[in-house]
Amino acid sequence: MRTLTEEEMNAYRAPFLDPASREPLYRFPNELPIAGAPADTWAMAQAYQGWLLDTEIPKLLFLVEPGSLIPPARAAWLQTRLKSCLSVPLGPGRHFLQEDHADRIGREIAAWLPTLR
Repeated sequence: MRTLTEEEMNAYRAPFLDPASREPLYRFPNELPIAGAPADTWAMAQAYQGWLLDTEIPKLLFLVEPGSLIPPARAAWLQTRLKSCLSVPLGPGRHFLQEDHADRIGREIAAWLPTLR
C-alpha cells in the first residue's frame, strides 16, 4: 500500500540486474494456477488446499483489505474452515503484507510461536 523508498527498490532489483537472472520472474506468473490452468499446477494447488483445510497443524492467517490473493470474502470463508488457525487482521493491504506491516507481523509471530505444542 505504501511507496517503497529508492533504497528498498534497489535491494529488490539487486539480484536481477542481469537480464538472464530475470527468467524466473517471467516464468513464475505463467505457472500460477488460475481457472484450472495450467492443469498440473492447478491440481497441485487443489490438493494442497484440501490438505490445508483438513490438517490440524497450527496456522497463522494474516488478513488485509482489500487483499489481492485473499480478498475479504475468501478470508471469511477460510476463517470458518481452517482448523487450528489464528486469524490476524492487519488493516489495509494488498499483496506484499510484510512491506506494510513488518513490525506487526513479527510481533504476532513471536506471540503465536510459544502457544504451539
